[in-house]
Order: sequence, then C-alpha cells, then structure tokens
Amino acid sequence: MPNDTIKDPYDQIREYVDAQDTAYFSQLRTHMETKDQNEQIKCKAVVYAILQDTELSQEQKKILALSQFEILARMPGSDYRFSKKSSELTKTDEKYKEKTLRYYAYKTYLNNLALDEEIAKLDEKNKQLDEEIKTLEWQVKLFK
Repeated sequence: MPNDTIKDPYDQIREYVDAQDTAYFSQLRTHMETKDQNEQIKCKAVVYAILQDTELSQEQKKILALSQFEILARMPGSDYRFSKKSSELTKTDEKYKEKTLRYYAYKTYLNNLALDEEIAKLDEKNKQLDEEIKTLEWQVKLFK
C-alpha cells in the first residue's frame, strides 16, 4: 500500500538547514507553532508550493523555502539570515526574483480567501439579524 501522506513541509526544509543554523530554525518553528492554526496552514501551503515548483533549481527552492518560512514566522529578534541569502539571489537572478514575488503574492491570496470567507459569514449573520429586527419590529407594532 503506497504512502499517500504528504510530509510536513517544515520537516522537509529542516533537511536544508546547515548545522550552524539548526537551533535558529528550531526557534523559528517553535515561534511559528504559536500562531493560529489557520495561519499555520497558510504558511505551510506557501512552503509546500515552493517545494513543488518545477522551474526553480533545487538550490533555489532551498533558499526560497527557508526565506519564506523565516519571513512568515515573523519571529521577534530574528536576524533574517535565510532571507538575506534570498535577497542576494534576487539581485542576480530575474527568474528567481519573479518566483519570490509570486510566493509573496500567494500568501496574500490565501489571506484574502480567508477574509472573503469571513466576510461571507458576517454577511449571512447580518441577514439573520435583519430578519430578527423585522420580526421584533412587527411584534412591537402588534403590542402598540
């Protein structure tokens, strides 16, 4: 029976971390795990998408995945060491820069989807409240 489970993207990128950065990566991951579950899923989706990219080289995926993970973690006191490597690469590789911007946009897209869903829920709640108000107004008119 084949294993159809997807390996956690953070476990995958941990393999990319140099020995001297292992403790830093662990701090980032611990900080990331304090975030809301939905936020964690969106961040993992971005990292997973980078790992599945077919246009980036393996080295580019490594740099971009670690950089995005670090940026998405937004850990106070971070020295952004992974992002600095990525930033250097964006200066010399136009395709890599394009991909970097695409994955920034992907996270924004995921955030907007979540907001659209929340807005739809609030709209539905507003409709329910409007109906309740109409019912209450009707009841008040009956008792006047």
